[in-house]
Amino acid sequence: FNYKKFFSVVLQGVSDPEYKFITIDVGAKGSQNDGGTFAASSLCASLESKNFNMPPDCELPMSSEKLPNVLIADEAYPLKLYLLKPYARKNLTPAKTAFNYRLSRARRCIECAFGILYAKWRILGKDIETSVPNAIAIIKCTCVLHNVIRDKDGENDPVYREVRFNGLQSAPLHKHRRNNRYTTLAEKVHDTFANYLKTQRLLKGD
Repeated sequence: FNYKKFFSVVLQGVSDPEYKFITIDVGAKGSQNDGGTFAASSLCASLESKNFNMPPDCELPMSSEKLPNVLIADEAYPLKLYLLKPYARKNLTPAKTAFNYRLSRARRCIECAFGILYAKWRILGKDIETSVPNAIAIIKCTCVLHNVIRDKDGENDPVYREVRFNGLQSAPLHKHRRNNRYTTLAEKVHDTFANYLKTQRLLKGD
């Protein structure tokens, strides 16, 4: 392996509310845009083929509206039936603004998971001078160890407390390239969630 040649690989993941990784996909080329990376991933293939073991559609709380369970992503990802992203920031209505805010708060789970991972395993913050397969194996190992430590230490982990309560300064910054293609049905699910949140806010007097 020639160390003078540099490669970048992308880590994508899904986390639970305890900042543990449910699944990861690592190995995509860093030169791809975010939409292309996701589309080429085993994670996307599993979701598209409905093999991801998502819970069945269910009614929203205090509503007869039945919607699919979804993953939450940022604006770089495509809007799908199983994937919610923020509305474009141009010409936002109050309902869409509120939806984006709630979605951003929910998305902090995966952002904190990556922030804790990056802050604890400093090897991820520099060049990994090994072959690409070995680098992928190292990244996968850090994710497994991350989950073990989350189970063992919980809120007693100082890195967890630093990232969780003092912000995500430890996490790497990444400028996403957007993918705005989506289906009409996915857009309908998007709008239904936004309108539901608006209705709940009115009922609660927020």
